[in-house]
Amino acid sequence: MWRGHHQLPTPLSPSTPVDLATKAQNAVPPLPTTPPEPISPQDYQADSFSVSSAIHVISTQRKAVEHLESIYQSDDRAQASFSRAVSLICSAVESKGKVVIVGVGKSGKVCEKLKATFISLGISSFFLHPTEALHGDLGAIKESDVILMVTFSGKTPELLQLLPYLPNVPIIMMSSCMEHHQSPILAARPGVLLQTPIHEPETVSFGHSAPTSSTTVSMVLGDALALVVAQKLYGSPGRTPADVFLSNHPGGAIGQTQATKSKTIESIAMRLEDIPDVVSRDNLPLVALDVVLTAVRSTCGWARLGQTHVVSTRKIRSIHLMEEPVDLMINKNLAIERSDWISVLGSWSVTETRRWIEKMRSEPRGRTFLKKGTVLGVVDDGKQVSSVLDIEDVPGLQLTDP
Repeated sequence: MWRGHHQLPTPLSPSTPVDLATKAQNAVPPLPTTPPEPISPQDYQADSFSVSSAIHVISTQRKAVEHLESIYQSDDRAQASFSRAVSLICSAVESKGKVVIVGVGKSGKVCEKLKATFISLGISSFFLHPTEALHGDLGAIKESDVILMVTFSGKTPELLQLLPYLPNVPIIMMSSCMEHHQSPILAARPGVLLQTPIHEPETVSFGHSAPTSSTTVSMVLGDALALVVAQKLYGSPGRTPADVFLSNHPGGAIGQTQATKSKTIESIAMRLEDIPDVVSRDNLPLVALDVVLTAVRSTCGWARLGQTHVVSTRKIRSIHLMEEPVDLMINKNLAIERSDWISVLGSWSVTETRRWIEKMRSEPRGRTFLKKGTVLGVVDDGKQVSSVLDIEDVPGLQLTDP
């Protein structure tokens, strides 16, 4: 008799019947043992209908944007309304307020994109769905805020339903309406009208009314609004829209590119004090193997021959004759003498350094000393060369030397 539940044996799991397991295995087609042949563009012929239809869409939306451009180039009222919208948003942000962007449907998707653009440029913003607003999110709107509505028709039912409950804050509306009285929203609640009409109805352009050109012009004008506001708010040295965007966008390819631009060349160079000196084995004359062993054992991958020569990681990789005397290495330019280092200021950004090298190499003389294998001597604030960098390690620099 078993005494206590802890002594009970764990029941065995039922095994899968052999015939079922075999069927299941056979039901899954075997994966190919070799990857499929890559598909070349030459394997396909252009479908004239698809290409011409795509070009028609692109051309139609280009015309819609050109039509929008012509309005804001020539219409005094459109220009005044845009300027007023910029002023309202700037005042809200400077008063610690935000832009509350409201829309539904495809216009709501435009609102979400514009919110992201505003925020990345340092303009406080919040997307408010009109239905969610009626279920508690109205509390997000504060006295110092400004509301930006996006509605192509100017009479979206959800926005009309929301209108009576909005607090008394300025309203800006992006709409195809050309006059305030054409929009029941602005007729009931005065505000700033930003005109976003299209040159022809989408039913004419494409045979249906799916938002295409209409959302494009809304996006374009919204981007214009965000960029102009950012220029107004951030114009001091070191605090430009580009600086603000960089601080808000450290991730992704954009962040990596911007971060590289902002780095100084000194920050990526190898400090001389971190490069180990080559020591001989058993007090024998120094040979290439000693240099390789020193570099491999170090954390930087470089080696130094006294105070006069350095061997970069790339030069280390090119060493083949391990018993070759160091003097021969120097003669072969595997070890670069200090007098041959090309000085650059450590305070230069990576981009400034790259552009200087490219400019110098545009002249024949510059290509003779700024080439593959060149060591850059990085000058610190004390006007001393305190670090070095292989020219090929300058990010973004393309050298075509053999």
